[in-house]
Amino acid sequence: MQQIWFDVMSENGGWVVRCQAAHYGRYRTQKEAFNVAVAEARKIKDTKRMVHVRVLHERAKDDRHLSLL
Repeated sequence: MQQIWFDVMSENGGWVVRCQAAHYGRYRTQKEAFNVAVAEARKIKDTKRMVHVRVLHERAKDDRHLSLL
């Protein structure tokens, strides 16, 4: 089963969401970007595919993410 990842990341003083070749907007806060990523992931989850949302930090020490199975 193909796993799909939505990555929320800081970029040039704002936040963006990336998923494979798709790029979602520019958001002022991490929370705004995360909420968009979760909303988009839920649409895909409804097609019975495995979807993950993760926030990437430059100095991340662990791999924390939300999985929508």
